[in-house]
Amino acid sequence: MYEEPPGKPERALICQIIFDGSVVLRAMSRVFHEVKRL
Repeated sequence: MYEEPPGKPERALICQIIFDGSVVLRAMSRVFHEVKRL
């Protein structure tokens, strides 16, 4: 999925956290819009 460059594991971890956070935010906003429509 995402190959971390050698010698920079902390930067790869930060990128992974940001990526996961954006996915979660997108899913939450989708659920919020679905609930608001009811």
